[in-house]
Amino acid sequence: MEEAEISNLEVVLRCFLHGILFSGLYFILWVLWGVLFFVLVFAGLIIGFIIGFLVLFLLMGLLNSVLSEFIWDISLKSDWQSLLAHGFVLFIVLLAASIPTRLIMLGSPNLVIVIGIFVVDCFVYGFIARFLAENWVEEESYVESSE
Repeated sequence: MEEAEISNLEVVLRCFLHGILFSGLYFILWVLWGVLFFVLVFAGLIIGFIIGFLVLFLLMGLLNSVLSEFIWDISLKSDWQSLLAHGFVLFIVLLAASIPTRLIMLGSPNLVIVIGIFVVDCFVYGFIARFLAENWVEEESYVESSE
């Protein structure tokens, strides 16, 4: 589907879908990664610490690549270097984007505010994830036709 054919409402809804799927799957990934990270750090201290974060960045890049393919029909580079860089940049940008919402929740952490922030964050995370994914689009190889 050409991007020109997508309405603004559909873009907003896809951003929300991307954000909510990313948030949910990232939570599961974070729990599993926490166990792996503990084991790696316990086994190898500094080396385990570094390997643990490299695994996190690879998994984040892979998760966003799969979601971008599924939701936006964007084919991303899938080599490990691209996934690592993609995941690292995504981690840093999402960490920076979550600072304002964390500060708001420190001020008044009630259920209505938490739910409202989660909904807003889904839009923001979806937009960020899509925008960053466009930087790792797999270049199509053009085959010259012999006519």
